[in-house]
Amino acid sequence: MNDFDHYKNHYIHDLTEDRKYFSNLGKAEREQDCVHWFLQMIDVEHNCVDLEAPDQASIVDVKWKNANFQVKEIADPKVKRGEIKEILSAVENAESFGDLNRSLVGTGRDIPEVTSMCDLVYQRSVELSAHRRYTSAKTEVDLLFYITRTYSSLLKADDINRINYAKLGWRSISVLNSKQAAVISASNDAPDCLRDRVGRIYCPS
Repeated sequence: MNDFDHYKNHYIHDLTEDRKYFSNLGKAEREQDCVHWFLQMIDVEHNCVDLEAPDQASIVDVKWKNANFQVKEIADPKVKRGEIKEILSAVENAESFGDLNRSLVGTGRDIPEVTSMCDLVYQRSVELSAHRRYTSAKTEVDLLFYITRTYSSLLKADDINRINYAKLGWRSISVLNSKQAAVISASNDAPDCLRDRVGRIYCPS
């Protein structure tokens, strides 16, 4: 096998795995991973085997002890999940290193405006609060936002404190990004591990 075929097969394998992970079939695994990373970042001892994924009809994505996590990603406005399929197809058809490099660049996206991460979370929380699926059940739901949106400022204590998230009625609201994790709101009925950490921003080194 020459170098080109070696690299091409390597990328085909990785992209195939990525496509599966980011598909509906990989949804439960992605959500469990988010909860695991979140609990790890806020220093909550846990075992991944205890993270349960209820059936798709449930409003709970991941259940852990008495926590009922509903995981929501906030991505770039024009992110396209179909990109992986498109890139994989281009790599499979590549006939040279030049073709391979052009394939791996992927499709372009507009750069989103700079915005506050807390504002993004509040806006999305309001939208979900008005959804009939959550109206009567949100007092039992622990919202966990996973932020992958580019050009959003990191969490700051002042930003968290200036917004009254509790009035929205969720049992708790938490945030996870690549560098930080925080519980930004928790009712008296929220799990102790969340309620005891409200307002603290965790930035593991």
